[in-house]
Amino acid sequence: MRLVILLVLATRVASAQAPDAEQLYKDGQAAYDSKRYDDAIAAWSKSYELSRLPALVFNLAQAHRLAGHCTKAVDSYKKFLSLDPQADEKSAAEQFLRELEPCKQEPKPIVVKPRVEILPSGMGSYRIEDRGGGKRTFGVITGAAGIALFATGLYFGNRATSLANEIEAACELGCEWSTLEAKDASGRQAATLQYVFYGVGATAVVGGTVLYLLGARARETRVVIEPTSGGATASISGRF
Repeated sequence: MRLVILLVLATRVASAQAPDAEQLYKDGQAAYDSKRYDDAIAAWSKSYELSRLPALVFNLAQAHRLAGHCTKAVDSYKKFLSLDPQADEKSAAEQFLRELEPCKQEPKPIVVKPRVEILPSGMGSYRIEDRGGGKRTFGVITGAAGIALFATGLYFGNRATSLANEIEAACELGCEWSTLEAKDASGRQAATLQYVFYGVGATAVVGGTVLYLLGARARETRVVIEPTSGGATASISGRF
């Protein structure tokens, strides 16, 4: 486990600046030791404004890193190296930079906003359209899957009937049942699968039909915002 590098000593601040900067440094160190990194950042930022000691920038970089502020930590390490290129903490700062650079370069998620059109009917009136295309498409896909499942049920039904006929024909004049047990088991299994696929397929067809009809009836949703003397009012209406 990498040891946390000891930050600047209080004496370095005390010897260079006024008591305010020293106290702020001590407050930041106490917060840092207690893992209250945001409080440490606030105190050390004020101390740096008064003292302008580069070592405090290294302190800030450490606190930002441990608080999970990747971008601010990278910026602080770079600033520290530019302010004091020969600092004792140079190698540590460079090592942390190599570790943090990948997280700073991670792309941010793209947020897609819904399309909003301004209606000519009035100021502050907006319409968000939803023509139900998604429901219709999903309804068609679901219905088609249901038909395929229903057809699979027909296949197993035909197989069950065929096996039953074969057993009946074989035993019409007498038969050894032990030779037909496997075929009988296959027929029973096919009969069970027949009803399973019938049920699932029928459910999918009904669900797809309902989704398609809902999508076909959908027209638009309107959001209206009107200014009033006390602020504004909002209303939502739909048309089907």
